[in-house]
Amino acid sequence: MDERPSIEGFEKLLGELREEFGLEIKPRSAHLSSVERHKSGTRDDLYNKLRQLHFCNQETLPGSIETFRRQVQQLGLPGRQQQSVAAHQTSRENLFWRILVSAERQPHQSVKRSVDGTARSVVGRLPNGGRANESPSRLGEQSPQPYQRQSSIVAEADSTFTSSTSVDRSFESRTNEIHAASNVQPGIQKSTHVCSGHPGSTSEFLLAAEEFRKYFASSPESRRFEICPRASGLRSMESRLEGVWCEHSRIEGQELLLTRKAADLQCTSSQDVAFPIAWEIWRFLKHAGVDESKYNMMQSRINKWCDQKEFRSDHASMEIFKKGLPHPTDEHVWKIAMERSRDKSKAQGKDQGKDVVLTGKLLLNESKNGPGYLFRPNPLKLDRSHRLGRKYGADRFLEVEMESPSITTSEICHSNPDCLSVKMLCQWLVGNDHVFLGRRWVPFFLNDVKSKKRNKRKSNGLSRTYETVVLESMQIHTGNRLFGLEGKTEMADGIGQCSRSVLHKVAEALNYPTPPPTAFQARIGGAKGVWTVDLQDDGEQDWIRTYQSQEKWKCDATDEHHRTIEVVSWPRLAKPARLNEQFIRILDEQAKDRQKMRDTIAHHLKRSFITEVEDLIEAFHDVDKLRQVVHRYKQSRANDPDGEEIPFVGGLPDSCEDILCQFADVGFRPDKLTLMFEGYRKFAGKILERLRDRAHISIPQSTTLLMTADFQSILEEGEVHISLDGTSELSMPELGIDILVGRSPAHLPSDIQKVRAIFHPKLRGLTNQAVFSTKGKTPLASLLSGGDYDGDQALFIFDADIVDNFENAPMRDDPGLDPIKMGFLPRLGLTVKELRDSNPNFELTSRTYIYLGFLFNMPGSLLGIVTKHKETECDKNGSISDDFAISMSNLLSYLVDRRKQGFFFSQQDWGRFRERVSTKRKIDAVSLPAKNSTDQMVNGVKTARPYDEDLTRLYNCWEKAFENSAVAKEVRVHLNRELTTLEHYWDTLRPGDGNFKSFSAVACEKWAAIAPPKTLQTEDLVISLLVPEPSEALSGWSLLKASLTFKKFYEKKPKLPWRVAGQQLLYLKCVRTAERSGGMPFFLTSKAYMSYRPRKSMVARLAEEAVDAEMQ
Repeated sequence: MDERPSIEGFEKLLGELREEFGLEIKPRSAHLSSVERHKSGTRDDLYNKLRQLHFCNQETLPGSIETFRRQVQQLGLPGRQQQSVAAHQTSRENLFWRILVSAERQPHQSVKRSVDGTARSVVGRLPNGGRANESPSRLGEQSPQPYQRQSSIVAEADSTFTSSTSVDRSFESRTNEIHAASNVQPGIQKSTHVCSGHPGSTSEFLLAAEEFRKYFASSPESRRFEICPRASGLRSMESRLEGVWCEHSRIEGQELLLTRKAADLQCTSSQDVAFPIAWEIWRFLKHAGVDESKYNMMQSRINKWCDQKEFRSDHASMEIFKKGLPHPTDEHVWKIAMERSRDKSKAQGKDQGKDVVLTGKLLLNESKNGPGYLFRPNPLKLDRSHRLGRKYGADRFLEVEMESPSITTSEICHSNPDCLSVKMLCQWLVGNDHVFLGRRWVPFFLNDVKSKKRNKRKSNGLSRTYETVVLESMQIHTGNRLFGLEGKTEMADGIGQCSRSVLHKVAEALNYPTPPPTAFQARIGGAKGVWTVDLQDDGEQDWIRTYQSQEKWKCDATDEHHRTIEVVSWPRLAKPARLNEQFIRILDEQAKDRQKMRDTIAHHLKRSFITEVEDLIEAFHDVDKLRQVVHRYKQSRANDPDGEEIPFVGGLPDSCEDILCQFADVGFRPDKLTLMFEGYRKFAGKILERLRDRAHISIPQSTTLLMTADFQSILEEGEVHISLDGTSELSMPELGIDILVGRSPAHLPSDIQKVRAIFHPKLRGLTNQAVFSTKGKTPLASLLSGGDYDGDQALFIFDADIVDNFENAPMRDDPGLDPIKMGFLPRLGLTVKELRDSNPNFELTSRTYIYLGFLFNMPGSLLGIVTKHKETECDKNGSISDDFAISMSNLLSYLVDRRKQGFFFSQQDWGRFRERVSTKRKIDAVSLPAKNSTDQMVNGVKTARPYDEDLTRLYNCWEKAFENSAVAKEVRVHLNRELTTLEHYWDTLRPGDGNFKSFSAVACEKWAAIAPPKTLQTEDLVISLLVPEPSEALSGWSLLKASLTFKKFYEKKPKLPWRVAGQQLLYLKCVRTAERSGGMPFFLTSKAYMSYRPRKSMVARLAEEAVDAEMQ
């Protein structure tokens, strides 16, 4: 058997070449001068070429070395034994280089060859004995699919990378991961890079590591990736990536901005100006497309910029920003950012545990000129903090969102598909310090923005969590592992225990109402998972117990950040669940009586659909019912401690659901106001589309619960303890019955199991969770699509018609249906230790590690494509238990954790796999009623119109009361003129790129800035309007302006008044509605409004009263 290519074998080869020919072949040092770098160029090229051939194409090496030996003898070039001189050495190097390049270009000959110790075959490392360039894990003509967004987190670097803190050193023990999904069908997108563009085997990753070391060791001037063949006028990839952050090294005046002392600037710390101001100026410049060199600091106004209105007003008046400013930062966020720039202490109250976050987007530059990407900073935002942000400061981390570079970078090249796009971008990102805003930034983590599973290794430190209790080292215990019958399988994977005291303190830190939750998903130190209360604890001591299965990396327990319980989530109130298509397929497959099961599911589907449609129709005519329906569907913030503010865009809430609720609250109805009618039709259409397309069926006797383990070993194998608290919406049957339990994603027939649900008195303290038995050979969680107890939730079905008609599927363990045993999914066999051993330089090793992590994770996942193909074919075949379905399901189970496990799986592999497992009756479709439900719902809405007299009444009354006033006349003329100017802005500058939020916010700002003429602001009539009561936004002037805005534009531009003056118009409507009912308006704070939800009993009572009134 051939040896696998190794570093040792490669070094031996270099030693023999040095001994026989005197060739000093070695990589170029990072510490050479520019002259020395130039002299060492050929040796460096030889080193990399030999390394490439050694690991990836050894067929050419023996013949090339023999040809070189023969020509050296023929030309009389002295070797090492003949005391060669430098000139002869250079000649030998050039000769060897030409021979290697020439041999590599020759077509490959399939002949047997003998391999000596200096050039061992790579066959042993590849599946099926293939060569590296024939490995199925290489990328073929299909590239990862487009439209996948990647998220990169960039940390501010210290003065030297090697002297940075434990953030950098943590690279040694953590795995960089990314999860992505694509809905693009295979074969649609033409390849944008070839095999050499992205490594597909361990050997190629070793070569990529060496290429990166060469890149990193080179001088910045020499870092140029030439496009071959070189086309006229084309620029190198690296040159197009220059200038992405800033066209110039600094903003004029920027250094002053970052270094002025607190004596001159009231908003600053003792060291420098608030960083948020620098960020916003940079954002303005990027938005306007203005060169930084054209910006001049308004030094006399800097001390006013703690007030965002003053700050934006000053910049809006600048000529370079005449096209307008971008969307403003939320006022609350701005105030917090400025406060924290002065005081770094932790925030208290509702903002406790939150940080001001820096984010932005890298957008592909469609122009052939300028940088390849355009960076667009986002407004500052408030979000939950993460561990690294709490330790080092949130402003040291920047989250950058970008398109999948495997597609976009080839477009930057504007050349043929041979562009090494992914490698280039990764080398540029990781191999350079990116300097902007007076700081150096270094990328170190990559993730997919759609990924919800951010609890892996390094992302432990970046998971946004709730910081709660800090424990002492002695209060963190390590528990003994809990094994099954044969002592091999971990029965409580991912779960630990804590004391009652700790649980109460965690609940208090979360402001959780009593009683506290009995479990929570969290991180502490290097551990992640779920912790449940120890029911045998007396509650007097603080402690937490972690287990080996929870420990993901080692950390320093002396750091309090590693001793803080960081909560991710906790059990919610149980409520009826919905079945997705995957569960429906398994229920159909495993039914004893398939037709009866289909009838049962069809009954629930029709009942669920008809109920939803009827509710939507009723809500259209009843605003009380409307709020209940909207509350059911909108993304709930009731259980989120952060959800205390409604996000606004201009004068209205950001979401359609919140707009409908606010309109309904002040007395509007969808069948009376056109704008509300359009919003409700959009909302209802989205709900009906989701009901039809996704077929999520509501089952009243079902729920979703957190899976936990029985540490006391009370439950027998196959038993599940379920206990709900009294506030649950679910009506539970008497326990001691069979139930079904499943977990998404559910692909195998065995991913739903029938078990026995019981209530055990000794476990009654564990509520709103499902406690699984720890007896037996295999934990129940692992039978449910490979689940565990680190936070996974499961679906539980109690409906007797479904449960009694279901039988468990046997577990199939057929090697012929396992993709790995079929020769697919080779694994990346490269470790951090190998990188460290090959180069002792810590900085270079760390950068190489990050580079390889980025390189491995950049390409998109095929998980979505494979899932769609599997479900389509299974529907055609009418089975999910045949060999095809099992093979595909096994593949999907590997692809879910492909990056975690280091599997290679390319488009080419996917094509070969389809051929291997390629395969007639589709499951009868359940017809959905109310095909034209949207039309039915809006019948008789001809009464809806854009006008409402309650909104124009204020202006009409004011105009009539002061019709003979010269001052009032001048105010009317001025206000109409200003609103006409705003109308022009709305018409001419509304962007066509979909950035409506930014535009609306700017329009709202302009509307708010409209003030009475300065010459009239001393008149009594105007003074009375400008009194800021009850607030500036609701002053007489603001309300009068809103009323005229609506009157002027309600017909020709119906959205304009609502987007710029929505809150004022809602106030006017609310007051008039209350007057007609003989009462006063009822006011709520934002926090109270967020917790406000309609009661079903109240809605039912109001409905009955309406019916009675109609009958009378």
